[in-house]
Amino acid sequence: MTYRRLLYLTVVVVGTFTAPATYAKDIYLDATLGNDSNACTSVTAPCASFSGVESIVEPGDDLYVSGSFSGGIILNNSFRGTSAKTLTIQPWTGQTDPVITASDDDIVGLSITGDYVSVSGFTFNTTNTASAFTTTADQVTLQDSTITGSGMIPISVAGGTGNSLIGNTIEAGLVGINITGSQHTINRNTVYCADGEQCNIAISLTAADSFIVANNVIFNFVDSISEAINPIAFSIDSTSTDNVIAHNTTYNNVVAVSTNNAAGTILRNNIFAMEDNQYVYSYTSSGDFLSETNADYNDYYLAGANSAIGFVDTGTTIIQSLSDWRSTTGFDTNSISTDPLFTAAYSATPDLSLLADSPAIDAGVDFPGVIDDYDGKTRPVGDAPDLGAFEYGSASDSVTVDAPTHIVVSPISIRTATINWQAPDLVSYYEVQYGYKKNFNKSKTATNIAKTHYRLKKRQSNKKTWFRVRAAYVSAGTTYYSDWTTRNGFLTKPASPKKVVVTDHGDSLVTVRLVFKKKKIHVRKKLTALVELRTPHGKKVDFRKVGATADAKKQRCKVKLTGQQQTQQFVIPAQYVGRQLQFRVRFKRNASRKSPWKKSAGFSLVAS
Repeated sequence: MTYRRLLYLTVVVVGTFTAPATYAKDIYLDATLGNDSNACTSVTAPCASFSGVESIVEPGDDLYVSGSFSGGIILNNSFRGTSAKTLTIQPWTGQTDPVITASDDDIVGLSITGDYVSVSGFTFNTTNTASAFTTTADQVTLQDSTITGSGMIPISVAGGTGNSLIGNTIEAGLVGINITGSQHTINRNTVYCADGEQCNIAISLTAADSFIVANNVIFNFVDSISEAINPIAFSIDSTSTDNVIAHNTTYNNVVAVSTNNAAGTILRNNIFAMEDNQYVYSYTSSGDFLSETNADYNDYYLAGANSAIGFVDTGTTIIQSLSDWRSTTGFDTNSISTDPLFTAAYSATPDLSLLADSPAIDAGVDFPGVIDDYDGKTRPVGDAPDLGAFEYGSASDSVTVDAPTHIVVSPISIRTATINWQAPDLVSYYEVQYGYKKNFNKSKTATNIAKTHYRLKKRQSNKKTWFRVRAAYVSAGTTYYSDWTTRNGFLTKPASPKKVVVTDHGDSLVTVRLVFKKKKIHVRKKLTALVELRTPHGKKVDFRKVGATADAKKQRCKVKLTGQQQTQQFVIPAQYVGRQLQFRVRFKRNASRKSPWKKSAGFSLVAS
């Protein structure tokens, strides 16, 4: 009979991080079907209100919203992101846009005080003196939203830096957009005054510094609340400096641009279409408008009787024609004054895109920072950018680019993967969009890829990356794109333990310490440690977990990784006491996702 002694081995798995990793999560909010006592992190158990998710929302989360809400919603600093993790608030996929209704009792529909927040796809209904959306924070975005009703000031951005208003449709009240601060972006918005309403200003910049106001459409500001005030498309006041007004289209507004003590304004590639008794510019204070404004490559269309380029000298001198404007100011050497030929300016909902024979086509100049148009079309389509918000023509008008095919990912390693594809007939280069979210939120795009493969680097170990590919073809200065390929994904391999350290505590008690490679390995993502015990010559040694039956001896044991540290005891045959042994460990996700083995130093068990 062979005598076997029971010895104990303690396996400790230790991560180099000090706390479990946190991951961005999806949060669901349904005003009709939700309940604030729910967990709120699944579509089947949503919360009912913004206050219901306040305690769980974190930077980087995606908050999906459905249903109708009453105004007066103030998102405090709990609703915030970081420069690396924007908090996004958006509609549920496949659902109608969420609605916020605000009256004068609510004062504001939605107010945001936390930085790095993106809100998209909302409808705001405002009445009386209520505002739809306000913020005092930095790096806040409102996009692809609709604001209706007669609220006093639908959108108010009071200070802050780097905020963005993009792709919104706004029915103005007293003011459509009222904004102060620095380095804000106002792009691809439609601002209008409804028939029969009285509106003063479409976009008001007050004490504004280094804004980009581009690709906006403004129309029908013809009747103001006060007879002493002319309705205005752009108002630039109160020491505003170094702002850009580029590629905008204004139509049927009493005044297109009003300045009051503003300096350093750049006006480029705009269309200002004026009807009866309307004026492009109104300069109403001393300041530096004439000496510091830079206006050129614009279309000043003076269609109506008594329309004019504008007033200078504090509003006392009227200038009727473009030629007189040039000689007086020195501006607009390359500008034109002709009918831009809009598609349907006089319809109930004006279409201010350009007809095929518009003189505004190719009449502009390349302008840094404005590379696409109102519809997101890349500029220029032709030889030069078009004037106004809309670039005429489409990449699909003359050239069709097919998407890459036969997508294969190989090889895949711990931190890298190579994406391979087959080229279409027509291609100049490729783009690869990739990220950790299926909807490509917070994704990155690699461009100007010349070959039919691309290596993604610095991927997180043991985590899935989603990607898609498209082809680009450049002809005569115009870039044409294929559709994106179908979304694909790959899973990186687990990283090896950085080291395996065996400490002899005496009396045959041994501790194995496994240290993860950096902090990029996801323990909670179905990861297992495989542990083997061998002699220096490579012979496998039978051992088993404590608690297993005596006949359950194995040459490999599995340890499920569930946290940053855990302990497992093993039974080792007594015949190996005093002999040299060695552990080796690898991490496993599935049959094809295994890390390389990592060996410990040799050690000997000590007999008790």
